[in-house]
Amino acid sequence: MKCCPFRTFPLAILAMFLFANRTIAELTEEKNREAIGVRERIFPGSKRLDKVVWENLPPSQKELVVTYLRDAVERQMRRATSEWDWFSGEAVDLAALGDELGREIMVKEYWRDPSSMSIILRRINDPKMIPRIGEELFKNEPFDSIVGDMIVPGTQVVAFEDVLSLLQSTNSFNREVSDWAARFRGLRGEGENLNLVRNWYGANEAALQVGDFRAVKPGVNPIVVPAPALTPSDLQPARTANGAPQRGVELTSGYSANVSNHRFSIWLGLAGIFIAIGLVIFVLRKK
Repeated sequence: MKCCPFRTFPLAILAMFLFANRTIAELTEEKNREAIGVRERIFPGSKRLDKVVWENLPPSQKELVVTYLRDAVERQMRRATSEWDWFSGEAVDLAALGDELGREIMVKEYWRDPSSMSIILRRINDPKMIPRIGEELFKNEPFDSIVGDMIVPGTQVVAFEDVLSLLQSTNSFNREVSDWAARFRGLRGEGENLNLVRNWYGANEAALQVGDFRAVKPGVNPIVVPAPALTPSDLQPARTANGAPQRGVELTSGYSANVSNHRFSIWLGLAGIFIAIGLVIFVLRKK
């Protein structure tokens, strides 16, 4: 009995379709493995982008890893219930590679929670993030707030430190600008020093917005308030209400006085132990 060609033709088409899908899936999996390998090379140990390795990659490998990361981020966006769920490790790496989608996600997350995003922003180490967070310098939130059992600094305090950090670490600015930013090291974003950075940002915002980082100029140097000098009265011991030095504190060294008291307590304890042992022996002999 001859087989009807009209019956076998659909089966042949279905077999070809399944084979093609399997081939595409295998090729996609191979490309993903290659992209993951490239990603591990340019982000060694899941740390900051190795710019030397990245710049020396052939264009095909750059395109491969960016496409892989974008696909992963877009899948995450489709699954997310809100834009706050877009944040992921792939989005961080995508932003570090200068992709606008990655930058957009990072900035939105920073606006939501600058304190938590600060370390990630510095890992991305992208000078183009400065104009995107610059307006945060002009917030006027409390210097510190208590949230649960944590002390959270104000947004302008965090932005102050992040902007100055990026000016130093990105190697995109003139040396005089990096040196100016370094002078604020150890100072917090409050008072006149915060105003100095705000004024600097206002004067350089146009250059920052267009990415002309070499045209950025330094600002006014920070105000460093020296620690007050110690006076002889600062070296005097604490006194009781009637003016007498507190017990156990010497005029020259409170430490040595405390040590002497500690040694006396030890000897007193040992003497008590020996007396107790003597009493036990005396009682036993009486029996």
